[in-house]
Parts: sequence; C-alpha cells; structure tokens
Amino acid sequence: MTRVVEHEWRRNGRLVERGTELAIEGASGRWRFQAHVLTDAGEWIDVYGGRPDYPRFRSFDPGRVTTVHRLQKTRWDLPAPRPSRGIR
Repeated sequence: MTRVVEHEWRRNGRLVERGTELAIEGASGRWRFQAHVLTDAGEWIDVYGGRPDYPRFRSFDPGRVTTVHRLQKTRWDLPAPRPSRGIR
C-alpha cells in the first residue's frame, strides 16, 4: 500500500504547516494541523486540539476544513507527532 505523509498542505489558497490552527466542520474548538496523509484507501488530515479542557488527536476528511486561521500558528506547545497507524 502506498502512503504519503506531508507536513505542508494547501487549503483555501493558503499554505498550512504544522501548528497552523484550523476550524473543522462539526467539531468544536480549534485544531492544530499535524500532517496530510494520502494512501490508496483515501486521504485525511491529522490534527491536535479541540475543546480547551479536553485536547486530543483526531483525523478528519480534508473537505471538513472550514477556516484556516491566519495568525494563530503555534509551534512551542505542540505535542510530539504520534506515529500514524494507517487505519482510519
């Protein structure tokens, strides 16, 4: 199975790098971009964040990104990237 993990991605005409904050349709809170994953089975983005009282890792379909926030880019408070399991 072919698998490509990218740590930069373009959405809504903007460059999204690791740490860029996103808004996701149907998910509360802000999410920090980790990686864009392409496989033979499909594609998704790995993010970290959510509600301030309960941050977590999640994977979403790229089409669910509604907003790429311009100024809220963080690098210092990101957790170490987790190894992707390849299972969605």
